[in-house]
Amino acid sequence: MAGLVHAARSAGENELARERAEQYLVIYPDHAELTLVRAELLMLDSRYAEALMEARFGVTQMPRSPWALTLEAQALWELGEADPAIDRLQQALELDRFNLPVRMRLAECLLDVGRNAESVRTVAPAARLLPEMPSVQLLHGRAVVALDEERGR
Repeated sequence: MAGLVHAARSAGENELARERAEQYLVIYPDHAELTLVRAELLMLDSRYAEALMEARFGVTQMPRSPWALTLEAQALWELGEADPAIDRLQQALELDRFNLPVRMRLAECLLDVGRNAESVRTVAPAARLLPEMPSVQLLHGRAVVALDEERGR
């Protein structure tokens, strides 16, 4: 069920994904993966408070899920809750150190709130391991420049 909903969402068929999620959640209202897909769909509609509720339910059902933690972080960030969002992203990264999108998002968030040294420390491993990825190198460069500026160099 969750796979069908997620596949529709990945294919850009958000209305179909939304319909399937609602149908399946009537039958299985406590299905954590479906609630996380619903949270993704709500965020696409800029309904962040509702997305946060769905993501939080997912986290209670799957507390060691980087996906659930990341969705909660995204909703928190959009609602202006930077520190709790960063905490959730850090938890997600602790669970999956090789999750590049989470690492990048965490580094961006840290940079946005002026926690430049932490941003450099977060993105540096990816920058060393993935020198061929321009997005990683660009973010690392931005973080290093921000840290240098902070230190007055």
